[in-house]
Amino acid sequence: MHSKRNFIAAIDIGTSNIRCLIYDKTGKVKGLSKSSVKLLIPQPGFVEIAPEDLWETLLDVVYEAVGVACIKFDDISSIGISSQRNSFILWDKYTGKSYHNFIAWNDIRAESIVNKENCSIKMKVFNLFSKGLYLITRNPRFLLGSMYKLTNAQITPRLLWVMKHNFQVARDLLKNTVAFGTIDSWLLYKLSGKAIHVIDVSNASATGLFDPFLLTWSPWPFKLFGIPMNMFPKIVDSAGCHFGCTDATIFGVSIPIHCSIADQSASLLGSGCFQWGDTKLTLGTGTFLNVNTGDKPHTSFNGLYPLVAWKFNKEVVYMAEGASNDTGVVLQWAQRLRLLDDLKDSEHMAHSVKNNHGVYFVPAFSGLQAPINDATAAAGFIGLKLTTIGPHLIRAMLESIVYRVFCLFRSFYDETDFNPKFIRFLEKETRII
Repeated sequence: MHSKRNFIAAIDIGTSNIRCLIYDKTGKVKGLSKSSVKLLIPQPGFVEIAPEDLWETLLDVVYEAVGVACIKFDDISSIGISSQRNSFILWDKYTGKSYHNFIAWNDIRAESIVNKENCSIKMKVFNLFSKGLYLITRNPRFLLGSMYKLTNAQITPRLLWVMKHNFQVARDLLKNTVAFGTIDSWLLYKLSGKAIHVIDVSNASATGLFDPFLLTWSPWPFKLFGIPMNMFPKIVDSAGCHFGCTDATIFGVSIPIHCSIADQSASLLGSGCFQWGDTKLTLGTGTFLNVNTGDKPHTSFNGLYPLVAWKFNKEVVYMAEGASNDTGVVLQWAQRLRLLDDLKDSEHMAHSVKNNHGVYFVPAFSGLQAPINDATAAAGFIGLKLTTIGPHLIRAMLESIVYRVFCLFRSFYDETDFNPKFIRFLEKETRII
């Protein structure tokens, strides 16, 4: 017999998978379940997730993990959630009905909006005005504004696309009945039985609508692009009692939710990067290089993004992030083209040839991020010959991931004083040579 409330459920919602781990009070994993996230690609550049599928998959994973751990739901003292960032959805505040599928963070449907807005007079005026304020005040907040540009990874252009193309959203915005949420805030809304509409500060800081210096929604992008602020959730700390409890009808018992944090922030924290300059690298659907910048946000010249890593009460920790959107998807694409049967075969194929035979691959299915920052860049092979064979292509694709990681490192070295000797990578430390 287990004593009551001796277990914690950790839920991780990634781009490719949902996982649930059940930990006992000693920190040992007693139950684990995992299932794939079904990504929908209705047309080129569109990446979506059906909210009903996400919800059902989440419930199945949690129920299975509890079963594997051989416990009951009333043995769980609390739930913690880690989630992918910048995938968002709009729903009716009162009925809970979604207006559309989740629009994923790597969706590039709003590329034309990005290009148009970045070239607009109002953007140039805003940049110049911010630069003037920076020259007068030397406040890094205005320096950030002087370099501000829209990117596909930000929520802003995709939200503008929905507001323009979804008639129901446009109509109900006038009625003030539309609610906005990223995956974390939508799940908290669902898990709480529609009682909670909040977003943690680490998820909010990645949206492009957040002021990292004031730790609030930034009013100027809302005014600049005509986005109603009243549909956005309340920003809260990464841990605490403000996430409420699960509705008792979901798991048969009400369970407190004590943490919600963005995936890369959770990775930085879980990797033990507690000190200024501590660095971690995550390779998944995308590549994310994060550096703990202590109690100050980093103002970037080359596209490194200043984020809140986590906030607990009065403690605020920032991180700078360099990202490359196309990592795991590169090999998944190769698999769809039948260049390899199993992703695990890629290493053997790459080593089956002496070199890349002069073939290089540009991993830019969703543009190129820092330090190139070209949303119009396209993926492709360079240097193909009649003697090129499949393993050369696979090797070039794997090498392209390494090159992109190197680009991110160079950005950090060029912009910051950080000189890390170790990088936390997949629970190990890798020495930089």
